Amino acid sequence: MLIEDSPDYRKVIDLAFEHDKFIHVTHKIATAERALDILRATDPDKYPDVILLDLGLPGMSGQAAVTHLLTAVPTVKILVLTQSDKEEDVLHAIYAGATGYLLKSSGIKQLKEGIKNLIDGGSPLDAKVAQFILRTLRERPAPAIRGLRRIISGGGDSQSYGRGFG
Repeated sequence: MLIEDSPDYRKVIDLAFEHDKFIHVTHKIATAERALDILRATDPDKYPDVILLDLGLPGMSGQAAVTHLLTAVPTVKILVLTQSDKEEDVLHAIYAGATGYLLKSSGIKQLKEGIKNLIDGGSPLDAKVAQFILRTLRERPAPAIRGLRRIISGGGDSQSYGRGFG
């Protein structure tokens, strides 16, 4: 399933996958609201494995749609496919449950590999997005990571580390 408001980009995706033996785009939809209506009316045996989701949609934004789509179909993998490499968009999509994040500037080959990677259990990320995530984790580590760093550096014990999870 593709949720994308640009008719031109929907056509590009349609052409890219029309002869692909592995990937079949079941629906090409312009809004998240319409996608949710279709999913609610779909037999669970026919849910898509993957949803390609643009963030800049009219009506319900792609960011908001991630949570709603996962509520409707908890087993679906959401691959954000957008122009936005803004840090807040990346973090929001990932925190909401997106499984991967690629930019529309990615080539068709990279997109196809990303979808296959996603189906195989991976999380495809655009190189710029991956760099941002790594930088963010280094600069603003979670409390558990900071506690582990203290233990490794000799500044804490495993009991104080474990209390960080409480």
